[in-house]
Amino acid sequence: MALHLKTIDKFIRLIEETSHRAYAYTTKGGRPKRIKKAERDLQESIIRYARSIGYRAINEDILRVKMPYHQPLMDVIVEIDGCLHAVELKIMNLERFRFFEGLDQALAYSLNGIDYSWLVHYLAEPLTTPIMTKWASPIERIFQTFGIKQIGYLLVDPLGLRCRLEPTEPIKHNGQNEELRQRIDRMLILTDSMHAIAVKDTANDE
Repeated sequence: MALHLKTIDKFIRLIEETSHRAYAYTTKGGRPKRIKKAERDLQESIIRYARSIGYRAINEDILRVKMPYHQPLMDVIVEIDGCLHAVELKIMNLERFRFFEGLDQALAYSLNGIDYSWLVHYLAEPLTTPIMTKWASPIERIFQTFGIKQIGYLLVDPLGLRCRLEPTEPIKHNGQNEELRQRIDRMLILTDSMHAIAVKDTANDE
């Protein structure tokens, strides 16, 4: 239980520390940027920051190479204290916000051999409390109705983290999931080694 609480806390802090980058990516010269491009930029930002504080992290581009074609590709995977956190990232503005956006992917991630699945919504504009409650409450009701304990939900706007629903237990694996987990572990180790070499080469060049 102590490890569970510790790794959950560290993951949420990681999202909090990178949340301002989501806001930066949603506008350019006062005009909205393409959402998909913004989400990819945010993936890279989270991965860079995670590596800078000692976590292993990869995105869907790396996963696409080794994961079976029928498995859902996770936006970002972060390893914290030996636990795998899979993240579905969605950047939205108020006009196109739908509380269920990305929930199907976050549910499907639970089949990939990870420990925790997260849905993280980033809003481009600051939220008022009534609007925040209107959108966060349905997610909480869905989790309660179906007894979902292994998926977390975070709602972020330019002011920071506005809502957090934490998973209360890790995902239980079967044999197939364990094989997928081993693939992810190998990809994390390989990518981490390649990143360390690149950092060392850059330092030598300087």
